[in-house]
Amino acid sequence: MITVCPVMHDDAEALAKIRREAFAGTVISQLISGNVDPIQGLQVGTRTLLGMLRKPNRTLRKAVVEGDESSRATPLGMSIFDLVDAAAGAPAKGAAHGAVEVESDDSSVEERPEPAPGTDLDRLHEFVAMLEGMLEQYKQYDSRFYNLTNLVVSPTAQRAGAGSALLRDFVAVADAADLPCYLESTPTAEALYRRVGFVDFGGRVSCGPGGAMVLQPMRRPAKSESANPLGLRIVPAKDADIIALAHMHNASFADDAFMRLIWGRTTCDDFDRELAKDFSRRRAHVQKGIAPGVRDPVGMTLAYRVDTAAERGRNGIAPEEEEHLPGTNVGLLKEFMAMLDRVRAAYRERDSRFYHLEILAVHPDFQRKGFGQALLESVLLAADRDNLPVYLEASAMGAGLYRKHGFVECAARASCGPDGVISTRQIQPTMSQVAKDTAKDLSSVPATKNHKIRITLTSRNVKNLEKVCGDLVNRSKDKDLRVKGPVRLPTKRLHIVTRKTPCGEGSKTWDHLEMKIHKRLIDIESPAEVVKQITSMSIESGVEVEVTIQN
Repeated sequence: MITVCPVMHDDAEALAKIRREAFAGTVISQLISGNVDPIQGLQVGTRTLLGMLRKPNRTLRKAVVEGDESSRATPLGMSIFDLVDAAAGAPAKGAAHGAVEVESDDSSVEERPEPAPGTDLDRLHEFVAMLEGMLEQYKQYDSRFYNLTNLVVSPTAQRAGAGSALLRDFVAVADAADLPCYLESTPTAEALYRRVGFVDFGGRVSCGPGGAMVLQPMRRPAKSESANPLGLRIVPAKDADIIALAHMHNASFADDAFMRLIWGRTTCDDFDRELAKDFSRRRAHVQKGIAPGVRDPVGMTLAYRVDTAAERGRNGIAPEEEEHLPGTNVGLLKEFMAMLDRVRAAYRERDSRFYHLEILAVHPDFQRKGFGQALLESVLLAADRDNLPVYLEASAMGAGLYRKHGFVECAARASCGPDGVISTRQIQPTMSQVAKDTAKDLSSVPATKNHKIRITLTSRNVKNLEKVCGDLVNRSKDKDLRVKGPVRLPTKRLHIVTRKTPCGEGSKTWDHLEMKIHKRLIDIESPAEVVKQITSMSIESGVEVEVTIQN
Protein backbone atom coordinates (compact mmCIF):
# COMPACT_ATOMS: atom_id res chain seq x y z
CA MET A 1 0.00 0.00 0.00
CA ILE A 2 1.09 3.57 -0.70
CA THR A 3 0.54 6.59 1.49
CA VAL A 4 1.17 10.30 0.97
CA CYS A 5 2.90 12.60 3.45
CA PRO A 6 4.74 15.96 3.49
CA VAL A 7 8.13 16.33 1.79
CA MET A 8 11.05 16.92 4.17
CA HIS A 9 14.29 18.79 3.49
CA ASP A 10 16.18 15.48 3.45
CA ASP A 11 14.01 14.34 0.51
CA ALA A 12 15.07 17.14 -1.83
CA GLU A 13 17.94 15.37 -3.61
CA ALA A 14 16.08 12.07 -4.04
CA LEU A 15 12.98 13.82 -5.38
CA ALA A 16 15.02 16.04 -7.70
CA LYS A 17 16.54 12.86 -9.12
CA ILE A 18 13.10 11.27 -9.56
CA ARG A 19 11.78 14.37 -11.31
CA ARG A 20 14.74 14.52 -13.67
CA GLU A 21 14.56 10.80 -14.52
CA ALA A 22 10.80 10.80 -15.00
CA PHE A 23 10.82 13.78 -17.37
CA ALA A 24 14.06 12.89 -19.17
CA GLY A 25 12.31 11.24 -22.11
CA THR A 26 9.58 13.85 -22.62
CA VAL A 27 9.64 16.22 -25.58
CA ILE A 28 9.47 19.25 -23.29
CA SER A 29 12.45 18.20 -21.20
CA GLN A 30 14.47 17.19 -24.26
CA LEU A 31 13.94 20.55 -25.93
CA ILE A 32 14.61 22.68 -22.84
CA SER A 33 17.22 20.76 -20.85
CA GLY A 34 18.41 18.00 -23.14
CA ASN A 35 21.95 19.41 -23.20
CA VAL A 36 22.25 19.94 -19.43
CA ASP A 37 24.92 17.96 -17.59
CA PRO A 38 23.07 15.42 -15.36
CA ILE A 39 25.10 16.25 -12.25
CA GLN A 40 24.65 19.99 -12.64
CA GLY A 41 20.97 19.53 -13.45
CA LEU A 42 20.49 17.46 -10.29
CA GLN A 43 22.21 20.11 -8.17
CA VAL A 44 20.01 22.88 -9.56
CA GLY A 45 16.91 20.70 -9.15
CA THR A 46 17.77 20.01 -5.50
CA ARG A 47 18.24 23.71 -4.74
CA THR A 48 14.97 24.44 -6.51
CA LEU A 49 13.02 22.02 -4.31
CA LEU A 50 14.64 23.38 -1.15
CA GLY A 51 13.50 26.85 -2.19
CA MET A 52 9.97 25.61 -2.81
CA LEU A 53 9.75 24.17 0.70
CA ARG A 54 10.13 27.71 2.05
CA LYS A 55 7.58 29.21 -0.29
CA PRO A 56 4.21 30.38 1.11
CA ASN A 57 1.05 28.81 -0.35
CA ARG A 58 3.13 26.01 -1.91
CA THR A 59 2.75 22.38 -0.86
CA LEU A 60 5.08 19.47 -1.63
CA ARG A 61 3.85 15.93 -0.91
CA LYS A 62 5.59 12.59 -1.43
CA ALA A 63 4.33 9.05 -1.96
CA VAL A 64 5.97 6.32 0.14
CA VAL A 65 5.24 2.73 1.03
CA GLU A 66 2.66 2.64 3.83
CA GLY A 67 4.23 2.31 7.27
CA ASP A 68 7.51 3.86 6.10
CA GLU A 69 6.83 7.58 6.52
CA SER A 70 10.09 8.48 8.22
CA SER A 71 12.40 11.10 6.76
CA ARG A 72 14.61 8.27 5.49
CA ALA A 73 11.84 6.52 3.57
CA THR A 74 12.56 6.20 -0.15
CA PRO A 75 10.02 8.39 -1.98
CA LEU A 76 8.20 6.91 -4.95
CA GLY A 77 6.91 10.18 -6.35
CA MET A 78 5.96 13.75 -5.57
CA SER A 79 3.25 16.35 -6.12
CA ILE A 80 3.70 20.12 -6.01
CA PHE A 81 0.72 22.44 -5.85
CA ASP A 82 -0.07 26.06 -5.05
CA LEU A 83 -3.00 27.82 -3.45
CA VAL A 84 -3.62 30.70 -5.85
CA ASP A 85 -5.49 33.80 -4.74
CA ALA A 86 -5.89 36.19 -7.66
CA ALA A 87 -7.00 39.04 -5.43
CA ALA A 88 -3.89 38.68 -3.27
CA GLY A 89 -1.54 38.65 -6.27
CA ALA A 90 -0.27 35.10 -5.82
CA PRO A 91 3.08 34.37 -7.46
CA ALA A 92 3.06 32.98 -10.95
CA LYS A 93 3.87 29.33 -11.25
CA GLY A 94 6.72 27.81 -13.15
CA ALA A 95 7.04 24.97 -15.59
CA ALA A 96 4.67 22.15 -14.89
CA HIS A 97 6.31 19.36 -16.83
CA GLY A 98 9.94 20.30 -17.49
CA ALA A 99 13.08 19.68 -15.49
CA VAL A 100 13.51 23.42 -14.98
CA GLU A 101 11.13 25.73 -13.17
CA VAL A 102 11.07 29.52 -13.13
CA GLU A 103 9.37 31.45 -10.35
CA SER A 104 8.30 35.07 -10.22
CA ASP A 105 10.14 37.42 -7.86
CA ASP A 106 9.32 36.85 -4.21
CA SER A 107 11.43 38.58 -1.59
CA SER A 108 10.07 36.35 1.16
CA VAL A 109 12.24 33.43 0.05
CA GLU A 110 15.75 33.01 -1.17
CA GLU A 111 16.45 33.86 -4.80
CA ARG A 112 15.63 31.14 -7.34
CA PRO A 113 18.83 29.40 -8.56
CA GLU A 114 19.93 30.08 -12.12
CA PRO A 115 19.08 27.41 -14.72
CA ALA A 116 21.80 24.82 -15.21
CA PRO A 117 24.36 25.43 -17.96
CA GLY A 118 23.16 24.00 -21.27
CA THR A 119 19.52 25.00 -20.72
CA ASP A 120 17.87 26.38 -23.87
CA LEU A 121 16.80 29.67 -22.33
CA ASP A 122 14.77 30.86 -25.33
CA ARG A 123 12.60 27.75 -25.29
CA LEU A 124 12.38 27.86 -21.50
CA HIS A 125 11.12 31.44 -21.55
CA GLU A 126 8.66 30.64 -24.35
CA PHE A 127 7.32 27.67 -22.39
CA VAL A 128 7.02 29.61 -19.14
CA ALA A 129 5.24 32.47 -20.95
CA MET A 130 2.70 29.95 -22.25
CA LEU A 131 2.12 28.62 -18.72
CA GLU A 132 1.78 32.09 -17.27
CA GLY A 133 -0.81 32.90 -19.94
CA MET A 134 -2.84 29.86 -18.90
CA LEU A 135 -2.58 30.87 -15.25
CA GLU A 136 -4.03 34.27 -16.10
CA GLN A 137 -6.97 32.55 -17.80
CA TYR A 138 -7.57 30.48 -14.67
CA LYS A 139 -7.58 33.65 -12.57
CA GLN A 140 -10.20 35.23 -14.81
CA TYR A 141 -12.47 32.23 -14.29
CA ASP A 142 -11.79 31.52 -10.58
CA SER A 143 -10.44 34.03 -8.08
CA ARG A 144 -9.20 31.30 -5.73
CA PHE A 145 -8.10 27.77 -6.61
CA TYR A 146 -5.47 25.07 -6.26
CA ASN A 147 -2.95 24.62 -9.05
CA LEU A 148 -1.08 21.34 -9.53
CA THR A 149 2.30 22.25 -11.04
CA ASN A 150 4.04 18.86 -10.79
CA LEU A 151 2.97 15.26 -10.37
CA VAL A 152 5.88 12.90 -10.92
CA VAL A 153 6.54 9.23 -10.16
CA SER A 154 9.84 7.37 -10.28
CA PRO A 155 10.17 5.28 -13.46
CA THR A 156 10.78 2.22 -11.26
CA ALA A 157 7.50 2.76 -9.37
CA GLN A 158 5.15 3.71 -12.19
CA ARG A 159 1.87 1.80 -12.58
CA ALA A 160 2.09 0.79 -8.93
CA GLY A 161 -0.50 3.29 -7.67
CA ALA A 162 1.82 6.09 -6.54
CA GLY A 163 0.54 8.57 -9.13
CA SER A 164 -3.10 7.83 -8.32
CA ALA A 165 -2.40 8.17 -4.58
CA LEU A 166 -0.75 11.56 -5.06
CA LEU A 167 -3.59 12.75 -7.28
CA ARG A 168 -6.29 11.60 -4.83
CA ASP A 169 -4.42 13.37 -2.04
CA PHE A 170 -4.35 16.59 -4.07
CA VAL A 171 -8.05 16.60 -4.93
CA ALA A 172 -8.90 15.76 -1.30
CA VAL A 173 -7.13 18.96 -0.23
CA ALA A 174 -9.10 20.95 -2.82
CA ASP A 175 -12.40 19.31 -1.82
CA ALA A 176 -11.78 20.00 1.87
CA ALA A 177 -11.46 23.70 1.01
CA ASP A 178 -14.32 23.48 -1.52
CA LEU A 179 -12.08 25.00 -4.19
CA PRO A 180 -11.61 24.11 -7.86
CA CYS A 181 -8.22 22.93 -9.08
CA TYR A 182 -6.26 23.27 -12.30
CA LEU A 183 -3.36 21.57 -14.03
CA GLU A 184 -1.77 21.22 -17.44
CA SER A 185 -1.52 17.67 -18.73
CA THR A 186 0.68 16.10 -21.34
CA PRO A 187 -1.40 14.12 -23.88
CA THR A 188 -0.38 10.78 -22.35
CA ALA A 189 -1.56 11.70 -18.84
CA GLU A 190 -5.01 13.11 -19.64
CA ALA A 191 -6.83 9.82 -18.95
CA LEU A 192 -5.46 9.68 -15.39
CA TYR A 193 -6.77 13.15 -14.58
CA ARG A 194 -10.16 12.56 -16.17
CA ARG A 195 -10.72 9.60 -13.83
CA VAL A 196 -10.84 11.97 -10.84
CA GLY A 197 -13.10 14.55 -12.45
CA PHE A 198 -10.85 16.86 -14.46
CA VAL A 199 -12.30 18.21 -17.71
CA ASP A 200 -10.69 20.17 -20.53
CA PHE A 201 -10.40 23.90 -19.90
CA GLY A 202 -10.36 25.10 -23.49
CA GLY A 203 -8.26 23.50 -26.19
CA ARG A 204 -4.68 22.29 -26.18
CA VAL A 205 -1.90 24.88 -26.20
CA SER A 206 1.55 24.49 -27.68
CA CYS A 207 4.84 26.24 -28.29
CA GLY A 208 8.35 25.42 -29.41
CA PRO A 209 9.50 24.21 -32.82
CA GLY A 210 6.45 23.14 -34.80
CA GLY A 211 4.32 23.37 -31.65
CA ALA A 212 6.11 20.33 -30.23
CA MET A 213 5.58 21.24 -26.56
CA VAL A 214 1.89 20.47 -26.08
CA LEU A 215 -0.24 20.74 -22.94
CA GLN A 216 -3.95 20.41 -22.22
CA PRO A 217 -5.28 22.81 -19.55
CA MET A 218 -7.74 20.98 -17.28
CA ARG A 219 -10.06 22.00 -14.47
CA ARG A 220 -11.78 20.05 -11.73
CA PRO A 221 -14.82 21.78 -10.20
CA ALA A 222 -15.11 22.53 -6.51
CA LYS A 223 -17.00 19.99 -4.43
CA SER A 224 -20.07 22.22 -4.33
CA GLU A 225 -19.98 22.32 -8.15
CA SER A 226 -19.66 18.57 -8.60
CA ALA A 227 -23.31 18.12 -9.51
CA ASN A 228 -22.48 20.06 -12.66
CA PRO A 229 -19.75 18.09 -14.47
CA LEU A 230 -19.42 20.82 -17.10
CA GLY A 231 -18.10 23.26 -14.52
CA LEU A 232 -20.66 25.99 -15.25
CA ARG A 233 -20.39 28.92 -12.85
CA ILE A 234 -23.33 31.23 -12.28
CA VAL A 235 -22.38 34.67 -11.01
CA PRO A 236 -23.84 38.21 -11.08
CA ALA A 237 -23.39 40.01 -14.38
CA LYS A 238 -21.06 42.99 -14.59
CA ASP A 239 -21.36 46.12 -16.72
CA ALA A 240 -18.68 44.75 -19.05
CA ASP A 241 -20.84 41.65 -19.71
CA ILE A 242 -23.99 43.43 -20.88
CA ILE A 243 -23.30 43.63 -24.63
CA ALA A 244 -22.10 40.01 -24.73
CA LEU A 245 -25.22 38.89 -22.84
CA ALA A 246 -27.49 40.78 -25.22
CA HIS A 247 -25.77 39.17 -28.22
CA MET A 248 -26.01 35.71 -26.62
CA HIS A 249 -29.70 36.25 -25.80
CA ASN A 250 -30.56 37.27 -29.35
CA ALA A 251 -28.66 34.30 -30.79
CA SER A 252 -30.53 32.00 -28.39
CA PHE A 253 -33.98 33.16 -29.54
CA ALA A 254 -33.11 33.97 -33.17
CA ASP A 255 -35.41 31.24 -34.56
CA ASP A 256 -38.38 32.01 -32.31
CA ALA A 257 -41.52 33.42 -33.91
CA PHE A 258 -41.86 36.51 -31.72
CA MET A 259 -38.26 37.54 -32.47
CA ARG A 260 -38.67 37.09 -36.23
CA LEU A 261 -42.05 38.80 -36.47
CA ILE A 262 -41.36 41.75 -34.18
CA TRP A 263 -37.65 42.48 -34.65
CA GLY A 264 -36.78 40.41 -37.73
CA ARG A 265 -36.13 43.50 -39.86
CA THR A 266 -33.86 45.27 -37.39
CA THR A 267 -30.09 45.01 -37.69
CA CYS A 268 -28.37 42.63 -35.28
CA ASP A 269 -25.96 45.23 -33.88
CA ASP A 270 -28.73 47.77 -33.25
CA PHE A 271 -30.89 45.17 -31.53
CA ASP A 272 -27.97 44.01 -29.37
CA ARG A 273 -27.36 47.58 -28.21
CA GLU A 274 -31.06 48.21 -27.56
CA LEU A 275 -31.44 45.05 -25.47
CA ALA A 276 -28.21 45.87 -23.64
CA LYS A 277 -29.79 49.12 -22.42
CA ASP A 278 -32.60 47.13 -20.80
CA PHE A 279 -30.17 44.63 -19.25
CA SER A 280 -28.03 47.48 -17.94
CA ARG A 281 -31.01 49.09 -16.18
CA ARG A 282 -31.85 45.77 -14.52
CA ARG A 283 -28.34 44.38 -14.10
CA ALA A 284 -28.96 43.68 -10.39
CA HIS A 285 -31.34 40.88 -11.46
CA VAL A 286 -29.11 39.40 -14.19
CA GLN A 287 -26.98 36.31 -13.60
CA LYS A 288 -24.53 35.00 -16.19
CA GLY A 289 -23.34 31.45 -16.80
CA ILE A 290 -19.67 31.02 -17.68
CA ALA A 291 -18.10 27.78 -18.88
CA PRO A 292 -14.47 26.65 -18.64
CA GLY A 293 -12.32 27.92 -21.47
CA VAL A 294 -15.09 30.07 -22.99
CA ARG A 295 -14.51 33.81 -23.03
CA ASP A 296 -18.11 35.07 -23.30
CA PRO A 297 -21.12 34.03 -21.18
CA VAL A 298 -22.88 30.90 -22.43
CA GLY A 299 -26.18 31.58 -20.67
CA MET A 300 -28.10 33.99 -18.47
CA THR A 301 -31.14 34.44 -16.28
CA LEU A 302 -33.12 37.55 -15.45
CA ALA A 303 -35.20 36.82 -12.36
CA TYR A 304 -36.48 38.92 -9.48
CA ARG A 305 -38.71 38.77 -6.42
CA VAL A 306 -42.16 40.38 -6.59
CA ASP A 307 -43.99 41.72 -3.52
CA THR A 308 -47.37 43.19 -4.44
CA ALA A 309 -47.80 44.80 -1.01
CA ALA A 310 -44.59 46.74 -1.47
CA GLU A 311 -45.63 47.70 -4.99
CA ARG A 312 -48.89 49.22 -3.73
CA GLY A 313 -46.92 51.50 -1.45
CA ARG A 314 -45.00 53.10 -4.30
CA ASN A 315 -46.07 56.11 -6.33
CA GLY A 316 -46.98 55.18 -9.85
CA ILE A 317 -44.95 56.70 -12.65
CA ALA A 318 -46.45 57.00 -16.09
CA PRO A 319 -44.32 55.12 -18.60
CA GLU A 320 -42.63 57.22 -21.25
CA GLU A 321 -43.30 56.58 -24.91
CA GLU A 322 -40.43 54.37 -26.06
CA GLU A 323 -38.40 54.92 -29.18
CA HIS A 324 -38.27 51.84 -31.37
CA LEU A 325 -35.52 50.61 -33.66
CA PRO A 326 -36.06 51.05 -37.38
CA GLY A 327 -37.61 47.87 -38.73
CA THR A 328 -39.51 47.02 -35.52
CA ASN A 329 -43.11 45.86 -35.97
CA VAL A 330 -44.36 48.37 -33.41
CA GLY A 331 -48.00 47.32 -33.58
CA LEU A 332 -47.23 43.66 -32.93
CA LEU A 333 -44.73 44.60 -30.23
CA LYS A 334 -47.38 46.58 -28.33
CA GLU A 335 -49.84 43.71 -28.71
CA PHE A 336 -47.21 41.25 -27.46
CA MET A 337 -46.30 43.38 -24.43
CA ALA A 338 -49.98 43.89 -23.58
CA MET A 339 -50.44 40.12 -23.65
CA LEU A 340 -47.49 39.67 -21.26
CA ASP A 341 -48.90 42.36 -18.96
CA ARG A 342 -52.22 40.47 -18.76
CA VAL A 343 -50.47 37.19 -18.07
CA ARG A 344 -48.23 38.67 -15.39
CA ALA A 345 -51.12 40.50 -13.74
CA ALA A 346 -52.69 37.08 -13.18
CA TYR A 347 -49.65 36.06 -11.13
CA ARG A 348 -50.34 38.91 -8.71
CA GLU A 349 -53.95 37.80 -8.33
CA ARG A 350 -52.79 34.29 -7.44
CA ASP A 351 -49.82 35.12 -5.15
CA SER A 352 -48.83 38.32 -3.38
CA ARG A 353 -45.16 37.30 -3.18
CA PHE A 354 -43.27 35.21 -5.74
CA TYR A 355 -40.24 35.01 -8.02
CA HIS A 356 -40.59 35.83 -11.68
CA LEU A 357 -38.15 34.19 -14.09
CA GLU A 358 -38.43 36.56 -17.01
CA ILE A 359 -35.52 35.30 -19.13
CA LEU A 360 -33.54 32.08 -19.30
CA ALA A 361 -31.29 31.95 -22.35
CA VAL A 362 -28.49 29.62 -23.46
CA HIS A 363 -26.26 30.17 -26.48
CA PRO A 364 -27.19 27.78 -29.32
CA ASP A 365 -23.74 26.15 -29.21
CA PHE A 366 -24.33 25.11 -25.57
CA GLN A 367 -27.98 24.06 -25.65
CA ARG A 368 -28.98 20.49 -24.74
CA LYS A 369 -25.83 20.09 -22.62
CA GLY A 370 -27.17 20.78 -19.13
CA PHE A 371 -26.46 24.50 -18.98
CA GLY A 372 -30.13 25.51 -19.06
CA GLN A 373 -30.89 23.10 -16.23
CA ALA A 374 -28.07 24.53 -14.11
CA LEU A 375 -29.28 28.09 -14.70
CA LEU A 376 -32.86 27.15 -13.82
CA GLU A 377 -31.80 25.34 -10.65
CA SER A 378 -29.94 28.44 -9.45
CA VAL A 379 -33.21 30.42 -9.60
CA LEU A 380 -35.20 27.65 -7.92
CA LEU A 381 -32.63 27.47 -5.13
CA ALA A 382 -33.09 31.17 -4.39
CA ALA A 383 -36.87 30.77 -4.42
CA ASP A 384 -36.71 27.73 -2.13
CA ARG A 385 -34.65 29.68 0.40
CA ASP A 386 -37.46 32.25 0.57
CA ASN A 387 -40.18 29.58 0.34
CA LEU A 388 -41.75 31.33 -2.66
CA PRO A 389 -43.27 30.04 -5.90
CA VAL A 390 -41.74 30.85 -9.28
CA TYR A 391 -43.67 32.02 -12.33
CA LEU A 392 -42.54 32.21 -15.93
CA GLU A 393 -43.76 32.20 -19.52
CA ALA A 394 -42.49 29.11 -21.32
CA SER A 395 -41.67 28.70 -24.98
CA ALA A 396 -42.22 25.39 -26.74
CA MET A 397 -38.49 24.71 -26.57
CA GLY A 398 -38.28 25.21 -22.81
CA ALA A 399 -41.56 23.66 -21.68
CA GLY A 400 -40.12 20.17 -21.22
CA LEU A 401 -37.27 21.43 -19.05
CA TYR A 402 -39.64 23.34 -16.78
CA ARG A 403 -42.03 20.41 -16.37
CA LYS A 404 -39.12 18.22 -15.26
CA HIS A 405 -38.47 20.68 -12.44
CA GLY A 406 -41.99 20.75 -11.03
CA PHE A 407 -43.67 23.47 -13.06
CA VAL A 408 -47.35 23.05 -13.87
CA GLU A 409 -49.66 24.94 -16.19
CA CYS A 410 -51.62 27.57 -14.32
CA ALA A 411 -53.46 29.56 -16.99
CA ALA A 412 -55.00 29.22 -20.40
CA ARG A 413 -52.84 29.74 -23.44
CA ALA A 414 -52.25 33.40 -24.28
CA SER A 415 -51.82 34.51 -27.87
CA CYS A 416 -51.40 37.56 -30.03
CA GLY A 417 -50.59 38.54 -33.57
CA PRO A 418 -52.38 37.68 -36.81
CA ASP A 419 -54.34 34.45 -36.31
CA GLY A 420 -52.61 34.03 -32.93
CA VAL A 421 -49.42 33.13 -34.75
CA ILE A 422 -47.13 33.95 -31.82
CA SER A 423 -49.16 31.73 -29.53
CA THR A 424 -49.29 28.76 -31.84
CA ARG A 425 -45.64 28.99 -32.69
CA GLN A 426 -44.11 30.12 -29.47
CA ILE A 427 -45.91 30.99 -26.27
CA GLN A 428 -46.81 27.94 -24.20
CA PRO A 429 -49.27 28.10 -21.28
CA THR A 430 -47.96 30.15 -18.42
CA MET A 431 -46.36 27.94 -15.77
CA SER A 432 -45.59 28.23 -12.08
CA GLN A 433 -43.46 26.26 -9.69
CA VAL A 434 -45.45 25.92 -6.50
CA ALA A 435 -43.48 26.56 -3.31
CA LYS A 436 -43.08 23.50 -1.13
CA ASP A 437 -45.18 24.78 1.77
CA THR A 438 -47.80 26.70 -0.23
CA ALA A 439 -48.93 24.13 -2.80
CA LYS A 440 -52.21 24.87 -4.56
CA ASP A 441 -54.66 22.50 -6.20
CA LEU A 442 -54.17 23.02 -9.91
CA SER A 443 -55.81 19.77 -10.99
CA SER A 444 -58.68 21.67 -12.55
CA VAL A 445 -56.40 23.46 -15.00
CA PRO A 446 -56.66 21.88 -18.44
CA ALA A 447 -53.39 20.49 -19.72
CA THR A 448 -52.09 21.11 -23.19
CA LYS A 449 -53.46 18.34 -25.41
CA ASN A 450 -50.87 16.16 -27.06
CA HIS A 451 -51.62 14.33 -30.29
CA LYS A 452 -50.14 11.15 -31.64
CA ILE A 453 -48.63 12.26 -34.89
CA ARG A 454 -47.15 10.00 -37.55
CA ILE A 455 -44.64 11.36 -40.03
CA THR A 456 -44.10 9.24 -43.13
CA LEU A 457 -41.05 9.91 -45.27
CA THR A 458 -40.52 8.41 -48.71
CA SER A 459 -37.59 8.74 -51.11
CA ARG A 460 -35.54 6.94 -53.71
CA ASN A 461 -32.37 8.50 -52.27
CA VAL A 462 -31.65 6.68 -49.01
CA LYS A 463 -28.91 9.13 -48.01
CA ASN A 464 -31.22 12.14 -48.22
CA LEU A 465 -33.96 10.18 -46.46
CA GLU A 466 -31.73 9.30 -43.50
CA LYS A 467 -30.60 12.92 -43.19
CA VAL A 468 -34.18 14.21 -43.01
CA CYS A 469 -35.06 11.49 -40.47
CA GLY A 470 -32.11 12.47 -38.30
CA ASP A 471 -32.99 16.17 -38.47
CA LEU A 472 -36.63 15.51 -37.49
CA VAL A 473 -35.67 13.27 -34.57
CA ASN A 474 -33.10 15.78 -33.29
CA ARG A 475 -35.56 18.68 -33.54
CA SER A 476 -38.15 16.66 -31.64
CA LYS A 477 -35.69 15.74 -28.89
CA ASP A 478 -34.61 19.38 -28.63
CA LYS A 479 -38.19 20.15 -27.62
CA ASP A 480 -38.35 17.22 -25.16
CA LEU A 481 -41.01 15.37 -27.15
CA ARG A 482 -41.63 11.64 -27.01
CA VAL A 483 -40.27 10.15 -30.22
CA LYS A 484 -40.45 6.62 -31.59
CA GLY A 485 -38.51 5.68 -34.66
CA PRO A 486 -37.50 6.02 -37.33
CA VAL A 487 -38.93 2.63 -38.29
CA ARG A 488 -37.50 1.27 -41.54
CA LEU A 489 -40.23 -0.28 -43.67
CA PRO A 490 -39.34 -2.91 -46.30
CA THR A 491 -37.86 -1.35 -49.41
CA LYS A 492 -40.12 -1.55 -52.45
CA ARG A 493 -38.40 -2.67 -55.62
CA LEU A 494 -39.86 -1.85 -59.02
CA HIS A 495 -38.40 -3.75 -61.95
CA ILE A 496 -38.72 -1.79 -65.17
CA VAL A 497 -38.01 -3.07 -68.64
CA THR A 498 -37.76 -0.53 -71.44
CA ARG A 499 -37.02 -0.92 -75.08
CA LYS A 500 -33.63 0.47 -75.90
CA THR A 501 -34.23 1.43 -79.52
CA PRO A 502 -37.20 1.29 -81.88
CA CYS A 503 -35.65 -1.60 -83.71
CA GLY A 504 -33.00 -4.22 -83.18
CA GLU A 505 -32.39 -7.87 -82.64
CA GLY A 506 -32.10 -10.11 -79.59
CA SER A 507 -32.11 -9.26 -75.86
CA LYS A 508 -29.70 -6.39 -76.34
CA THR A 509 -32.55 -4.19 -77.49
CA TRP A 510 -34.05 -4.02 -73.94
CA ASP A 511 -32.91 -2.20 -70.77
CA HIS A 512 -33.64 -3.81 -67.39
CA LEU A 513 -33.88 -1.21 -64.57
CA GLU A 514 -34.63 -1.43 -60.85
CA MET A 515 -36.09 1.40 -58.78
CA LYS A 516 -35.88 1.22 -54.96
CA ILE A 517 -38.36 3.21 -52.87
CA HIS A 518 -37.38 3.63 -49.22
CA LYS A 519 -39.86 4.53 -46.49
CA ARG A 520 -39.48 5.55 -42.82
CA LEU A 521 -42.04 6.14 -40.05
CA ILE A 522 -41.58 8.48 -37.08
CA ASP A 523 -44.20 8.74 -34.31
CA ILE A 524 -44.30 11.84 -32.09
CA GLU A 525 -46.53 12.81 -29.17
CA SER A 526 -46.87 16.58 -29.33
CA PRO A 527 -49.22 19.53 -29.73
CA ALA A 528 -49.95 19.97 -33.42
CA GLU A 529 -48.44 23.46 -33.54
CA VAL A 530 -45.09 22.16 -32.27
CA VAL A 531 -44.97 19.61 -35.06
CA LYS A 532 -45.57 22.43 -37.53
CA GLN A 533 -42.54 24.16 -36.09
CA ILE A 534 -40.44 20.99 -36.27
CA THR A 535 -41.36 20.25 -39.88
CA SER A 536 -40.82 23.85 -41.05
CA MET A 537 -37.32 22.92 -42.09
CA SER A 538 -35.42 22.61 -45.32
CA ILE A 539 -36.23 19.17 -46.77
CA GLU A 540 -33.67 17.39 -48.91
CA SER A 541 -34.66 17.09 -52.56
CA GLY A 542 -36.49 13.92 -53.49
CA VAL A 543 -37.93 13.30 -49.99
CA GLU A 544 -41.71 13.31 -49.57
CA VAL A 545 -43.09 14.09 -46.09
CA GLU A 546 -46.62 13.19 -44.98
CA VAL A 547 -47.91 14.22 -41.53
CA THR A 548 -50.97 12.46 -40.06
CA ILE A 549 -52.67 13.30 -36.74
CA GLN A 550 -53.93 10.00 -35.34
CA ASN A 551 -56.16 11.35 -32.56
